[in-house]
Amino acid sequence: NYLSPNYNLGWGELMSGKIQFPKSITFIPIEVHAFRISPNVINNNAIFWNTSIVETRNNNIPAGAVGSTNILQPFASSMAPIGAMTNNRQGINLNSEIELNRLKLSVALGMAGELEARSNQITYSHPINQLTRSRMWRWNFPVNVGPYQRYNVAFRDVFETVNLKDDSLGIAIIPKKFSVTEIQAKYNNKLFYRDFYIFMLNRYSSAQSFWSPITVTNSSAYIRHYSNEIEAYYQIRKRLVLTGYAGYERIIANYDTELDAETLKPRNQEGIGLGIGCDIDLGKNTGLFIRHRWFQFEDRNFNKDQFKGTETVVELKAYF
Repeated sequence: NYLSPNYNLGWGELMSGKIQFPKSITFIPIEVHAFRISPNVINNNAIFWNTSIVETRNNNIPAGAVGSTNILQPFASSMAPIGAMTNNRQGINLNSEIELNRLKLSVALGMAGELEARSNQITYSHPINQLTRSRMWRWNFPVNVGPYQRYNVAFRDVFETVNLKDDSLGIAIIPKKFSVTEIQAKYNNKLFYRDFYIFMLNRYSSAQSFWSPITVTNSSAYIRHYSNEIEAYYQIRKRLVLTGYAGYERIIANYDTELDAETLKPRNQEGIGLGIGCDIDLGKNTGLFIRHRWFQFEDRNFNKDQFKGTETVVELKAYF
């Protein structure tokens, strides 16, 4: 039950349950996760995001600034990955993992929908270069930044806001639906007698006005969001590990979303990240981590929304 000077929402339900089927029954292990979270359930310390209301606060100083009483802004109608839940939503996830010698392969499908039409906006993150993006606005978490004032900064991430045009005069009338497909792979072996590891995460998501058990890949979806990431680790010495990274993302919107004033076209985005680095073990509980990254992003229809560059990060970590 959420109470504040601005809201008296009443009671709301929160239900989350998982059932696991062993491979002796279903040939491959399967986990089924179903959840339902009322829009009246608000808790920023829980494992779900607030998408329904702006929390009460004592001043309007931006979140992250000195003296601010703001906490995380609501994420509107969020495109969430598998395992992340939001309020005002119900859904079901299917997860399975198989092992083929040294290869572990995980596949997950997610389908969710809003209980009420509370927002005419959709938000999504940029998994490729997300840390790099968050560092463009250091020391605080501003909202409505970027060349088109549509980026909101959270801790170690930036999420983007999309305004929809198919609602009635800006009033939300359509509960949004979301579909996610995730494929993860883990592989380890020896290369020249040294340990070698590869990790892959592919995520294919869509947001639309109708239910779909799989990701919608045509223009009937408001947003189509595809990302692919690969990380590699090679131990060339006992205390030295080389690392590599490659990531690619593609985000495409349809004509029910906001259009650019010049091109009269919706979002058409592409992001690339490439990185190399090394991990050095300096002794008990201490390590030196070096990363260098090349990054690039472009929205082909919103010409001001683009950047590229390089970044080098050196971290010395000691654990007590």
